[in-house]
Amino acid sequence: MKARERRTGPDAYLDVHEAARLRDEVKRMKALDLEFANEMLTGAGEEVDAAAPGRWRKAAAAEKAARGKRGR
Repeated sequence: MKARERRTGPDAYLDVHEAARLRDEVKRMKALDLEFANEMLTGAGEEVDAAAPGRWRKAAAAEKAARGKRGR
């Protein structure tokens, strides 16, 4: 299908919902990956910093926003 072609009817509805489901699945997997990395990077005997993945996501979002502003 060409990028400019538009689907109509039930197919379009399913595509939108499938895209949303996949987006949510990717977000969930990224969160799990950050949590796993945090646990793996925590040294033996150290306490896992549960807030670290949130800080990493926030830093990544800020970096993405800064790149967007520079590109305009």
